Amino acid sequence: MTVFDGAHVEWTASRITRLLRPLKSKCIAFSSYVKESSTGSVTTYGGRRLGGDQELLPLEIPSNIGLRIHFSQDMVQTFELSKRIGAIRDCYHDLLSKDKSIADKSTSSSVSSLTSICSVILGAQIPCEDETPENDVTPDSAEILYQAIPPTYRLRTLTMHALHIILESCPPNANLYLSLLNITLERQLYHESEVLLDATLDYAFESSPSRLPRVSNSAYRGFLADLYSNWNMRFSSSTFVRLVTGALQRSSSDSVWTSKATRRFARKLGRYDTNTLPTLLAGLSDTISARKKVLKPTCDLERQLREWFHFCAEICMSPIQVVSEGLISLQNLEMLDHILEHYRSYSLQMEVIGHKDDFLTYTFSDAIACLYSLWLTDASRQINQDDALHIQLQRYLPPSLTFAPLCSHLFHTKSLGECEEILVALSSILMNNSLPRLNASLWACALSHIEDLEIEQKHVDKQGRESVRDFRLWLVDCVDEAEKDWFVTPRRGIPSLPEGGGDSDQHFCSTSGWNWEASVGCWFRRDPRSQDNVPATPKRRRVSRHSHPSPLTRKPLPSADFFGYSPTNTTRYHSTIGNDDSCTSNRNHGDFDAPSRNTVDTIACKTPVPFSSLLSNALSSRANLRFEHQEPIRNSPGDSTNTASGESGESDLEIDSDVVTSHAPSEDHLDLFRIAGTSPVQVH
Repeated sequence: MTVFDGAHVEWTASRITRLLRPLKSKCIAFSSYVKESSTGSVTTYGGRRLGGDQELLPLEIPSNIGLRIHFSQDMVQTFELSKRIGAIRDCYHDLLSKDKSIADKSTSSSVSSLTSICSVILGAQIPCEDETPENDVTPDSAEILYQAIPPTYRLRTLTMHALHIILESCPPNANLYLSLLNITLERQLYHESEVLLDATLDYAFESSPSRLPRVSNSAYRGFLADLYSNWNMRFSSSTFVRLVTGALQRSSSDSVWTSKATRRFARKLGRYDTNTLPTLLAGLSDTISARKKVLKPTCDLERQLREWFHFCAEICMSPIQVVSEGLISLQNLEMLDHILEHYRSYSLQMEVIGHKDDFLTYTFSDAIACLYSLWLTDASRQINQDDALHIQLQRYLPPSLTFAPLCSHLFHTKSLGECEEILVALSSILMNNSLPRLNASLWACALSHIEDLEIEQKHVDKQGRESVRDFRLWLVDCVDEAEKDWFVTPRRGIPSLPEGGGDSDQHFCSTSGWNWEASVGCWFRRDPRSQDNVPATPKRRRVSRHSHPSPLTRKPLPSADFFGYSPTNTTRYHSTIGNDDSCTSNRNHGDFDAPSRNTVDTIACKTPVPFSSLLSNALSSRANLRFEHQEPIRNSPGDSTNTASGESGESDLEIDSDVVTSHAPSEDHLDLFRIAGTSPVQVH
């Protein structure tokens, strides 16, 4: 038997053509058998009929298939299919064994030469089917190309050419692709392995309107993780992640991103190779952006991306400790660098094309803010004030659960002393980088976590109830201090604290919409719908009264926003001091009405008080809660008409503006709303 050696045998075009004939015949036989067997039904999993549905077939052929034939017709068909796949695999293996340079690849350098790359590219471009009839002696285009290639590199071209013959002649089959992939990985054929892996992923992620992708089946939850393990032993994982991300983006189904196989694969990357995880996150965010442009639903994809954001935060938090270099490790900082760089460039791109309301700004700002705060912990990092992401987070109003992944990990894995040390360090970093809003959100999130019953009981068992109580009180002080820092920190749009504080009845106003309330020592934001210049003399009021009681119900009181003011609906109430004030109510609850026993007073005022503070809300609540003790409106001494009897006409309801309406005596020892010196509502 003659052994062909690539170094001594001249590989002519005719010899290469003869080597390819057995491979082509085996591919034709495999294709014919698949077409014949696909018309019948398929039975798997204990004889249950699937009606010819191919997505539940195993993606790998069992090694002991010969022992499981029994009397099942489907197992016989699977066995015949495996024999034809094995024939193609053996034929391709024989072609690879002809080239001794490929056989010795394991002991040589893994860097491909330029000539080898050119040979591979030519092999992929050679036509796979004969264009000339059998009785024609004229050489076809394949033979012409082989004659143009130097004889030393013709076998390298042959390996890629034979692989493309298999891919174009045979119907898609994951078992065939995986068997060939094992051979190319063993021989360390990078380009051939990349082609086979791409074909395998396309087959696994293929979907149709009536069928989910094969990989979405829970039986294949370890498919991508197993492929990654086999690939990572030979080649870099970055190539594998790039190919998987590209295949996921090409799929038209959202379930490929949310499948158990993809989620398990992402978990494995986070455990063993965190530097490649940002590639997967960037691919998913680009997919969401593309779906948004064509108005496709992206709720499941957004939920999955948020889960991966939190997973990245957990990865960074797992080895966290207070050291001089920073809070997190250098490897995790590199991962955050890649993630934030992608979204930084995305924000700049959206700003250039004029789309400032992109989905990242409003949907994932809380998750990005948490990752960005961890990224700032590097002691050697220099922050650019023109950074688009930094400017965006300075304007962002974070919710109180922005740092939920961070605080949850801290309070579940660290002691109270360690939590205090890490929170103080992170808070100092946020304030040094002009992010007081994120600092306030951090302390609010920490306080909400320590008030959780499960977390509280866990630390009570370890450190005692007194330690937990002291820690909670310390967090309350930190929240108050963070709120104060948010209001008084000098930055664009927010005034600085007036020097001296002013008198108790002095109101310091600014053109940016913030007022200084000296009686309580804090800033509050003015209602944007109120007028800047309030006239000294109030307008004449019109009081209307209904003689029949109205069964009105009281709606929930407005809720105060911790981090900022948002425009809300305005409801009017009857002031008991002499002014007609307006209080804000939550936009979700709308206006609330105060019930009355005999009358319902409605007062129309054109100039509301130019602020909305906690004191005005308290005044509104107090006036409505004590409606049953309210005294009737007092008239001027010259008026003899009894307005309380309800017999007067519409003309009697016109009263002077200087008449003060009293309210019931308070049960409290100190009535702020009757003392003009300390109340923000001045009595005229």
